[in-house]
Amino acid sequence: MKKTITLLLLLPQFIFSQVTLIPDPEFEQYLISYGYDTILDGQVSTANINSITFLDIYFSNITDLTGIEGFSALTDLYCYDNPITSLDLSNNIALTYLNCGYNQITSLDLSNNIALTYLNCGYNQITSLDVSNNNQLISLECEANNLNSLNLTNITTLHSLKCYYNQLSLLDISNNPGLDYLDCGNNILDTLNLSNNIALTHIGCYNNQLSSLDISNITTLTNLLCGGNQLTNLDVSNNINLSYFNCSINPITSIDLSNNTNLVYLNCGLTQISYLYLHNNLDLETLDCSVNQLTSLSLYNNLSLKYLYCGNNLLSSLNLTPLDSLKELHCFSNFISELDLSNNSSLCRLDCSNNQLNCLNVKNGNNMHMCLFLADQNPNLDCIEVDDPMYSNNVWATTFNYPYNIDPFASFSSYCANPCSLNNINEIQTTSNIYPNPAHDYTIIEVSEYPTQLYLIDLQGKIVFNDEIRQSIYRMDVSSFEKGIYILKIGKQGSKLAVK
Repeated sequence: MKKTITLLLLLPQFIFSQVTLIPDPEFEQYLISYGYDTILDGQVSTANINSITFLDIYFSNITDLTGIEGFSALTDLYCYDNPITSLDLSNNIALTYLNCGYNQITSLDLSNNIALTYLNCGYNQITSLDVSNNNQLISLECEANNLNSLNLTNITTLHSLKCYYNQLSLLDISNNPGLDYLDCGNNILDTLNLSNNIALTHIGCYNNQLSSLDISNITTLTNLLCGGNQLTNLDVSNNINLSYFNCSINPITSIDLSNNTNLVYLNCGLTQISYLYLHNNLDLETLDCSVNQLTSLSLYNNLSLKYLYCGNNLLSSLNLTPLDSLKELHCFSNFISELDLSNNSSLCRLDCSNNQLNCLNVKNGNNMHMCLFLADQNPNLDCIEVDDPMYSNNVWATTFNYPYNIDPFASFSSYCANPCSLNNINEIQTTSNIYPNPAHDYTIIEVSEYPTQLYLIDLQGKIVFNDEIRQSIYRMDVSSFEKGIYILKIGKQGSKLAVK
């Protein structure tokens, strides 16, 4: 009888130890839907969950993850984008991958999770984060929290760090030599020492309070986003692999990009730059140099350019004839008097408003594909040359939803007979001192003003050669051109050239 009583007392305890409580109905419903549970009763058999290694419960409206301790074999946990306020992972010591971002977590204790290699706790309300025990971390994403400090001294394995949108005033990454991705933007950093981080390929330190930035030893760098700081100068001459560069909103007065031949994207807007030399940046596709003090902009070598933003400068001229890949041009609020876009057959968006235009030619065969056209606030512009005046009148004014896309006194025409119009071959002004003409192997061109741009155009209007004349005597090799008559355009003048 005594033995029977003992067994009866132990039986409830034995049953209880085999059950894990799951108080959140959404969490338990998830387990039921995947066959780990059968009844929505606030508990699940521990035997059904203690061997699970992967759990993906993102965007499931779960507020309470109590019961996660029963998943003792768990290695990968995705619980991001839920209204979770607390998370106890002290029993999940096998965890290597954790994504708990986009929740409402205020604190996170990971001291027992020493096997973690990936941690994403971004977009929460965490005020402090201790990762001193997590020395196996390769990737740490703790962005958009309320952190004012972050100690990474013990994590020598770290390769990627995203800690942007916090309140960090100091960031020491000197003990993280393997770091190749860093985004610490939108903090309050006034210094950033990168001398030990020579493996970096991406640096995002935008919107801080940096007055200097030394990246001279980081030759692997491809992406640099340092806009919105207090930088007065920046040396990128050693960063020859740089392809994406944003240094906007800094008091920088000059920037040397002659060594950055791999540059594809450049944003140097809202600085104090008055001159840009881009002749070596042949792969450049996007250029934003708006709101500066540029008086000239030479782009004859940048044939890959697709997007150009140069508004709010001091430009009086802009020659874009060679750029037949150009899709967007925003050159508003300058002093440009002539704009010939007849060769820019890929153009889709144009804003040349608030200039001093007296002629504008957008007759490029692509007007039906234009998606933005703004040319108002040009008091001297009365005629705009287009493919089809009727189409421009009927479609552009209604499609773009801008009631003043041209001034009321301006009109569209297929031929405006102004300096931007395609010159009739019999009306071309003759440029003196071109010899021999006709030419067989070469021709000599003498100019009185230089530098100036030179274009060789065939009778179909296609540019077959362009260059910049930098001295009074220029020798042009014509031996590779087909025989025939060409238009030789030098600056605003032109001449016929016969190649035999």
